Amino acid sequence: MKLKDQRINLSLQVLQRIQDNYSTALGIPISIRNQEGELITKLSQPSKLWALIHSSAEAEKKLVNLLKIAIEKCNRTGQVVIFERHPDTYAFLAPIYVGGEIIAFFIGGLVRFGNPNLEIATEQSAILKIDLDTYLDAYLNLPFFTKERLEASANLIKLIGSTIFNLENQGSENKAKNRLITRKNEELTTQLQESQNLYKRIFDTVNDGIYLADLEQGTFIDINPAGAQLLGYQSPTDLIGKVVRNLYVNPSERDHYLEKLKAQGVISKWPAHIRTPSGEERYFETNASLILDQKTGKQIIQGIFREILPREHRQI
Repeated sequence: MKLKDQRINLSLQVLQRIQDNYSTALGIPISIRNQEGELITKLSQPSKLWALIHSSAEAEKKLVNLLKIAIEKCNRTGQVVIFERHPDTYAFLAPIYVGGEIIAFFIGGLVRFGNPNLEIATEQSAILKIDLDTYLDAYLNLPFFTKERLEASANLIKLIGSTIFNLENQGSENKAKNRLITRKNEELTTQLQESQNLYKRIFDTVNDGIYLADLEQGTFIDINPAGAQLLGYQSPTDLIGKVVRNLYVNPSERDHYLEKLKAQGVISKWPAHIRTPSGEERYFETNASLILDQKTGKQIIQGIFREILPREHRQI
């Protein structure tokens, strides 16, 4: 174990199990590193993009320098640090405290905050010596987060990690101590679920429409209340399972949209002319990307849309 602190006696196996539980609950890759930035545990849920980056010596060198800067800032402030780990991708550094001192860090990511920037993607695919489609596929498979959600996740792990490490440090009998750690881990996993429920409440209160749709069936999987109201429905449950194509004034426009999305993997400021249940016609622009459902292995559409004026619609 590379953790250079004699106060910590947790085995690598226990550390890895704790870390893997958090990674599964949060849906993001996580590892534990020491003050020198060296890995203590294996990275949980490594992504396609992470593997591609590590195949490039130039990209690897940048990762090391960015992590060093983040560690220096975290040691200086004692707080969670959100930083750009790789161009247009993000990670957090969460300090682990024992006896009031930082002895290690959780590092979580890569994640994305939105759709890919095609200029950055083109530049990075050239650096990694791969084609643009391969890079975009790896990028779009990254977990989709907001900065607020990533920061909340990091602060939660900061609390959990420091609690468990300090419990271990109290020096009780091994069997009793392991039971306590296991119970605490279960309690904190419940807290993670409660945190995810908080994120759902945020999803429910934004003003723009946010939705998930099944690519094969063309039906709504989920939509937030604002999105349902923009489309003329009382609640999201009125739309779940409905065929998105049937909402269009001209359904063939949806077919054209899907052709572009399947070809590019991402689409931006796409116009949509929709008819509400009352017969009113409304105009929208939408950003969307294809993501992989980890449970089913199927591709789903993740989109954000807002209402625009008819004249804006004609200009798109």
